[in-house]
Amino acid sequence: MTILCFVFILPVSLASAAVVETIDAQTYQGEITRLDAKGTTIKTAGGEKTFAAEDLSKLVLNDVADLPDLLKTRSQAVVLTRAGDVVPAQVESLRMEKDQLRIEPGKIGKPMKLPLRHLRAILFPAADQSPEDVLRLCDEIKSEPGANDVLVIERKDGKPQTVVGSLLGIAERKIQFSYHGKERTVKADRLRAILLARPAKAPPAARGWLKTTDGCVYTFSEIEQADAFYTLQRPQSTSINIPRDETANITFHSDRLVYLADLEPSNVRQHGLFDKAIPYRVNYSAGGSPLRLGGREYKTGLGLHSFCELTYDLGGTYRVFIATAGIDDAVRPNGAAALMILADGKAIFPATTLTGREEPMLIRLSVRGAKTLTIRLDFGPDKLDASDHVDLADARLVK
Repeated sequence: MTILCFVFILPVSLASAAVVETIDAQTYQGEITRLDAKGTTIKTAGGEKTFAAEDLSKLVLNDVADLPDLLKTRSQAVVLTRAGDVVPAQVESLRMEKDQLRIEPGKIGKPMKLPLRHLRAILFPAADQSPEDVLRLCDEIKSEPGANDVLVIERKDGKPQTVVGSLLGIAERKIQFSYHGKERTVKADRLRAILLARPAKAPPAARGWLKTTDGCVYTFSEIEQADAFYTLQRPQSTSINIPRDETANITFHSDRLVYLADLEPSNVRQHGLFDKAIPYRVNYSAGGSPLRLGGREYKTGLGLHSFCELTYDLGGTYRVFIATAGIDDAVRPNGAAALMILADGKAIFPATTLTGREEPMLIRLSVRGAKTLTIRLDFGPDKLDASDHVDLADARLVK
């Protein structure tokens, strides 16, 4: 049975309006009167509603147009933690102090010290690069740290070079590194990334992420709302206060929710016209660009191209499948493809044509007790595969 969920946002005249999104894709607008480790309470035009933390997906506190994304900001150095922080950094003021990295962010961000064992990477993009470009470069050259640290250096000919060893120090735009038993110094100007070795013991997981209006992302293990700020207890056993008027949104991790992008399909079938297949992508559109539907960019989801069929083993543990489906903005108004979704081989979302001239649709389907979920994207009425770039944005399973 297909269930489409239409969300009606009630008008409110509250001074500090916010939006609460649940893992079930329900949305409520009003004033948040309580937020702590147990959950949140929102005062809406229809009365108060309280949600447990495990039922929360996102709180939108300040709906900022063109919210900055530090990973897309050219020449902005950033520090990434394994928990999910995205912290801006001034290269000239980065310092290693024993087993910690001291960060002076500059015009935006918070001064802080982070344990090296919690760091994933330090990125140093060139003037014409963004941190995301550097991450893509590391992926292309298959630079993956294991038991050792890795430097990604730009050679004089502009090509990247990796150096595997141990990070010894950072100070005054210089990086000290042990390579083949010898200590060497590399200038930050030549450096594009420091990828930190994976710790023997995984650092504490984050309960959520707070994003500020200037693009910083701070993780938390606990959060509490005060009159003028949010207090974040950090996975690194420290705490910081973020002013409420500088908070754009807060995203929560729930053990009841699994994104399809984090699962491997048990079976994949895909082909195009003349047997030339365009493979499906995870967290990108079929064309390789960020997932974008209706003018909104999504961080997670699947990019499909006809013909494609993906089957996932559910084990009967989930009750709802939710996704926003449509033709990716990059090819609109072109594109026409038929989407069908099956549970245990039976259609729960019958073949529906998606075109680049229509708005994206929210799909909410019961998968209670289902052992398998199959997503099938076929050629549309034109029987062609040109521009059949279908996104399943925020595709997720809820227990």
